[in-house]
Amino acid sequence: MTNDFVFKDGHQIPSWLSGVLSDVAGLFALPVVLISIAELSMRRLLGWRFAAIVALGVGVVFAAAKLSDSVADVLTTLWTWTLTPISLLVHGRLPRPVGLVHDPTDLVALVAAAVVPAFVAGSSTRAAAAAAAGESKMLVDE
Repeated sequence: MTNDFVFKDGHQIPSWLSGVLSDVAGLFALPVVLISIAELSMRRLLGWRFAAIVALGVGVVFAAAKLSDSVADVLTTLWTWTLTPISLLVHGRLPRPVGLVHDPTDLVALVAAAVVPAFVAGSSTRAAAAAAAGESKMLVDE
């Protein structure tokens, strides 16, 4: 969010770097958020296998958006709808137009999604230890 609302709007960093930061952050954060929502709704930890499936799905959509105009158009519309209320609240104005740059070299950022299962596995291990110590009521599924 800082990248979208501060760096891009204020031009403090080069646009190519801002784009890379957006891609890497999104490819890591979106799967983690989706996994967290699923785990909270199911009241149990879903483990690294589930994380791998979610990260793979996010990565496939990202790659499709970078390689297909029609997928990029749909995602641009969805992202604009998401950013509009946030921009109105933070800046008191509509956000800058959102656009996806079609650059196959951006696919390098997919490495960020590949890290998600390891991150979730580490978090699940710590949560399982906490549950064993009586500190958590969530069930662990590994």
